[in-house]
Amino acid sequence: MPVFCHVTACSMASLAMPGMSGFVAELMVFVGFSTSSAYDLTFKVIVVLLAAVGVILTPIYLLSMLREIFYGPENKELTSHEALIDAEPREVFIIACLLIPIIGIGLYPKLLTQIYDVKTQAITAQLQRSLTTVAEWQGQSKSVATLLQAPALD
Repeated sequence: MPVFCHVTACSMASLAMPGMSGFVAELMVFVGFSTSSAYDLTFKVIVVLLAAVGVILTPIYLLSMLREIFYGPENKELTSHEALIDAEPREVFIIACLLIPIIGIGLYPKLLTQIYDVKTQAITAQLQRSLTTVAEWQGQSKSVATLLQAPALD
């Protein structure tokens, strides 16, 4: 079933292989988390260790699944009733509809990041202004009720 083996590409995307959308997503999360100053070092180490466990368990699960699919025992009951055929055009179309965005986003992630980049920068600027205002209020020893009246996000 040479056409049907393209299912492995979807598994590779889930494994976060370079050139696939999963790689871009995991890279953005790891870089964002590791460069953020919002977390202390011990919390970062704990989260990185937990993420490493996930990075190790995911290929074990997915590769053992693929091994069973392609090299597992043949289902005699299924093959005795009907002849197995490779992927039909409908299935090839569905796999292509999934693989094109997976590979496209993996090779050129800016397709998606430019959509939310402007709003993310606006929210970051608003948060920085709010934090500056809160810091100024704390310096003036305002009451807690005044501190809770920070400007709302747009």
